[in-house]
Amino acid sequence: MVKKQNSGFVEAWNRQSFPVLFLGVVVLFGIAVWSGVQLMSANGENLSSYSVVSMTNGDVYFGRLSWFPQPHLSNAWALQRYTDAKGQSQFSVSPITKALWAPSDTLYLGRENMISWERLRMDSSLAQAFANPNSVPLSGGQENQTPAPQANQSGNTSNK
Repeated sequence: MVKKQNSGFVEAWNRQSFPVLFLGVVVLFGIAVWSGVQLMSANGENLSSYSVVSMTNGDVYFGRLSWFPQPHLSNAWALQRYTDAKGQSQFSVSPITKALWAPSDTLYLGRENMISWERLRMDSSLAQAFANPNSVPLSGGQENQTPAPQANQSGNTSNK
């Protein structure tokens, strides 16, 4: 008989606690969603799915950064530096698939060779160009290259 009393107590406790547990799960889910939204937004700025990665050898890459099982960029683009006819340094970005050796669009990165990484904002001209590369005109005869925003002396970037 003691088993039935104990069993009845457990059943009654489960029936009474179920709404509290359900409410707790809903609150935790809400907090998780809110936290995810906050992570996607830094100081109220919407971030794109694209990141920029600086490497120890000076290379700069753009793409969708993932960390598992190792750091890699999908839909990867490389910053290209070149000198124009006037001898001025110019920058553009080009998909890594257009490289001479024709790699896939995923670039695997050595964690020890990464200096820094940062997410691009949604209003970045590069993020918009990566999201819709066909909308950007080709620049300076450089096939499949997108002009990178150039920094003025105050450090602000503008697309010239």
